[in-house]
Amino acid sequence: MDFQQRMFDFGVHRADPDAPAVPCVLVLTRAADREMDALSLELAAKGVRLARIDGDRCVDVPVSVVDDGRITVAGEPFAPRLMWLRHFDLTAIPAPAGHGEYVAGQWDAFLAWAVANPGWRLVNRPARELDRLTQLDGARRAGLTVPRTVLTTEPRRSLSALGDPSGGYVLKPLGSHWLEPEPGSLRSLFPRRVSRADLLAGGPEAGPALVQEFVESDHELRIFIVGDEVVSFRVDKRSAEDLWTDPESVRVTPVEAPGRLVAALRGLCASWGLGVAAFDLLVTEDDYVFLEVNVTGDWLWFEHRAGSASVSEAVLRYVTGAFSAADPAFSEGTG
Repeated sequence: MDFQQRMFDFGVHRADPDAPAVPCVLVLTRAADREMDALSLELAAKGVRLARIDGDRCVDVPVSVVDDGRITVAGEPFAPRLMWLRHFDLTAIPAPAGHGEYVAGQWDAFLAWAVANPGWRLVNRPARELDRLTQLDGARRAGLTVPRTVLTTEPRRSLSALGDPSGGYVLKPLGSHWLEPEPGSLRSLFPRRVSRADLLAGGPEAGPALVQEFVESDHELRIFIVGDEVVSFRVDKRSAEDLWTDPESVRVTPVEAPGRLVAALRGLCASWGLGVAAFDLLVTEDDYVFLEVNVTGDWLWFEHRAGSASVSEAVLRYVTGAFSAADPAFSEGTG
């Protein structure tokens, strides 16, 4: 359970409707968000309250919002100053039988309202506003190299546009890497490398997918942009899918990212409304190739492999600073 929910015993004010609303950071995610578990503890030490709504537990947690922007979570009254929409997925909500579409629709409407609420400053714009084609187009405009790409429902028809690259192709979803046909049954839709023969033999996709040329590279970069700070890691792996299929074989090393690359990524964060973002790039013999931006920016795995806590520390500074700017009455460490 989230540290602050235990520390502050959520629900004790449920019988007191006049209890003052506490300024907070509001996080919408899911129960297994380790990054927010750790951040909750660190923010508590600095006197910053964190209110959390998990998509896979929200049906059993009372939530109310009044017209002045105050919100109660599990009976605890809050006044959000900063909101972070992370892993809150509508498909994860365990709605009562026969009410799934209704429940998802109501929470979707709540999310739309929350993101547009001018009183709640956002860490990041919603991930669904940044599909992979939008990302590639933005990266190209920023002067970054991107793989040749075709959006298609029938991958074999992409061959004329992509040609016959020596390394083959990569097939990946246009939207999320994740699929949850039933709440709690998360499935991965990670990119996979395919050959020309695979594409010719394969049938149509159920929905629009991306087919890209496979780019030979020496290694990858994972670059975190956290406010004004930059944390970069070199990622060495034997194949593209090792990160998910054989994570223990992946080597992660702290490195310094080139200045021109950082400048381009900062520009993308500014244009896309991202305060915390993780960029994945390939390093070739003479270039950097943009793959995608992860707006959730999970970082603990990379820190663990690299023996570093630099991203966690940067995120704590960013969130504390953004909260302080939005709540002038805040005095660090006083609670």
